[in-house]
Amino acid sequence: MIYIIITTSILNKQGVKNEDHRENRYTECIQQLLDLVENDPLIKPIIVENNGQRQTFLDDLNCDVVYTDNNKKDFKFFRG
Repeated sequence: MIYIIITTSILNKQGVKNEDHRENRYTECIQQLLDLVENDPLIKPIIVENNGQRQTFLDDLNCDVVYTDNNKKDFKFFRG
């Protein structure tokens, strides 16, 4: 079995905050990938969303979704 892990972070902390654009791009790109692999039983795509367990548009993509809390952590970045 080949697993394709698709990482997402619907609620971004950095950069431009345009939720509609972000949702549209995630949906479009993930759906294109799912269409490419849909006829191969040896490939299993899994979406990992980093903003906690809740209902999102990702649940409608006919793919396993795992929700984590990784985006809640604040990391200090060293800029040297």
